[in-house]
Amino acid sequence: MKDAVLIFGLLIGIFSNVWAEELHNPPALEVFEGHIHHQANIQLIQTQNSFLIQIDFPTSDLQVPNDENFTLIRTPEKIFQTENIKASCELTRTQFEKKTLEPEHSDYLMTFEYACKEPATIESIDFNPLFNLPTTLETAKASVIIGDQVLPSVEIKKGTAILKFKKSK
Repeated sequence: MKDAVLIFGLLIGIFSNVWAEELHNPPALEVFEGHIHHQANIQLIQTQNSFLIQIDFPTSDLQVPNDENFTLIRTPEKIFQTENIKASCELTRTQFEKKTLEPEHSDYLMTFEYACKEPATIESIDFNPLFNLPTTLETAKASVIIGDQVLPSVEIKKGTAILKFKKSK
């Protein structure tokens, strides 16, 4: 009986730690969805006064890792386009990192953060430019959070890589 109580206690402890970790790092806000070759992960988070775009993909998907290509993948206009972002938002932060996941696996992570007067005016984002970069990316998994709405993830591909947002009122 003591063994059963000990095992039950350990399980409660494990699940409590997992639950506590999710409170501090909600699953919807995880940076990495998984390391899948030829696939980017895109996360869009829109609040009342900001818009955040995070993109990661395996380093091996960049065809030639040189300064010119690093500049391309750090430039928002070379990755995505939207009509209203410059009118209502100002780019306040860009970040570029190389994250080592395992000894032979790593990802590039790009973050673009905007301060916005009216982020709700952003109704769509075209990610087709992402697929025109010198990479071997074939698809992207996009996750979108608008305020407190977590929208279902979608897979996008070159030619059909436009995300449209329908906002509830």
